[in-house]
Amino acid sequence: MRQIRELLRLHFDEGLSQRLIARSLGVVRSTVERVIKRFLACGLTWPLDPALSDADLEQRLYRGAAHVGSAKGCARPNYAEVVKQQVARMKRSAIRDVRSMPWCPTGPDALVSNWPASWFEVPLSPG
Repeated sequence: MRQIRELLRLHFDEGLSQRLIARSLGVVRSTVERVIKRFLACGLTWPLDPALSDADLEQRLYRGAAHVGSAKGCARPNYAEVVKQQVARMKRSAIRDVRSMPWCPTGPDALVSNWPASWFEVPLSPG
């Protein structure tokens, strides 16, 4: 629920600073500043006409009711595809980093076939 009337009352009637208004309403100071700028820009005067409903006030300030949950109509990314691309990029980067090391032989099977066999030996008994 919007607290536009209370914000405007605290600003015009009580003369509180934007910081104190923000703290008392639980919003950030820039929100208070924006609402006051919108109020002054749309040509309304304080005190408001008692016949002006909250919906009408919101219509005048924001040119329409609030659209909850609609972030400017932006298309959401395909997160599965983004993750797939990032994993592929990380794999290419890791292979490039390993191949750039001076001890690493080159070639299509170099990363596995040219490693010493002792690296793959598993002891059968502890000790």
